[in-house]
Amino acid sequence: MPALVENDETRIIITKKLIDTLRPTAIIVGINRVKVLLPENYILKKVASGALAGYAFEGDNAKELSSYKGNVWALPAMAWYTQESLQNLLQVWVDDIVAFAQGKPQNTVNT
Repeated sequence: MPALVENDETRIIITKKLIDTLRPTAIIVGINRVKVLLPENYILKKVASGALAGYAFEGDNAKELSSYKGNVWALPAMAWYTQESLQNLLQVWVDDIVAFAQGKPQNTVNT
């Protein structure tokens, strides 16, 4: 699954018709807000029936794994979190603030 920004154009890219073209060995891995970009209930039905090999996703509404049928791996929205990743993120924030205060912004977007 490509990483897509959420907007009106990307919401119509991954359709049921497109999902139907996948081989039964396909595994869909969704990152970010996949429930907005994918026909998730349709994918879950296809996995449960064996028409798709699996579905892994990260999201706010993940249920208990035992409530899904088939090869489904549901992660909480903070699946990226480890102590190391949080420490690295905090260091980036501190470095960005210090650099900005010194008049040398870094990690800027659309400069």
